[in-house]
Amino acid sequence: MNGQLAIMNILQNDSAYSAIVGAGNNAKIYYDEAMETQTLPFAIIQTDSIIPNDTKSGASTLDQDMVYVTHFAAKKKDVIAMSLAARTALERKNGTFGGIVTIGLQFKTQRSDTERLIDKKVFTEEQLYQVMTTQ
Repeated sequence: MNGQLAIMNILQNDSAYSAIVGAGNNAKIYYDEAMETQTLPFAIIQTDSIIPNDTKSGASTLDQDMVYVTHFAAKKKDVIAMSLAARTALERKNGTFGGIVTIGLQFKTQRSDTERLIDKKVFTEEQLYQVMTTQ
């Protein structure tokens, strides 16, 4: 779950990504879902799984979070720009982001799709990232 928080913080504060979806708390980046009536472009961040690295003496102090970032835009070229900006912002990052100690962030895979939201065609790019965080 901490991986979601780290990714949100990085994307909200990245100038290239923010130029597309807005910056800081005004960025159109949401956890888990967005309203169908949300104006484009926007992004959704979801945790797919969390793999703990337990120790013999206690709970995990190092988690591996698999986090999806899904970009939505009205034009294919715009959704591609979003996914490229996100990957550039996130790939191989480490440090403390939004209070979350991140020791590794790696792009894993991506797929594209087309959806319909209410009465409009929407292009999507879904990216999967592996985020290593400490407790």
